[in-house]
Amino acid sequence: MKINLKLMAAAIVFFAACKKEDVGTPSSAVSSGGEVSEAMVQENGNNPDETMLKAGNESNTNGHIYIESNDASGNAVVAYTQQLNGKLSWSATTNSGGNGSGAGLGSQSAIAINKDYGLLFAVNAGSNSVSSFKINNDGSLELKSTVSSGGTLPVSVCTKNNLVYVVNST
Repeated sequence: MKINLKLMAAAIVFFAACKKEDVGTPSSAVSSGGEVSEAMVQENGNNPDETMLKAGNESNTNGHIYIESNDASGNAVVAYTQQLNGKLSWSATTNSGGNGSGAGLGSQSAIAINKDYGLLFAVNAGSNSVSSFKINNDGSLELKSTVSSGGTLPVSVCTKNNLVYVVNST
């Protein structure tokens, strides 16, 4: 099936109701060994740059968690596997084909998953674009395309059915 990307810049009211505390940049949250840092734990699940996908056939895992690096020199999606005991282990880092802003986005949902199509979408705030990835059965990602966000500084993305919506900050 082909998914139609319709990018819309919009001010969505429910985004304003979300609160994010500043705990540093995402690159400082992930150690070179791919471990989850104290900064990530302190967010208590309120990290707008992470999305979880439940595992399908993997009996020793509980799912996959995806976060965005937002690195200005090359944005990437970092994948972790959640073990049945709740512990996270680094799986892979996949380049997004765009750049991050290098600073906090102050947003909700910089990553979105469309389970119906098996796709993950991520904003690239530093290059004004959005990337789409195929989610493989093992939770790994494959970059499919990177397109313009239709505005400047995309901070949030969501998907419903065969549509993708992007919120640009300016």
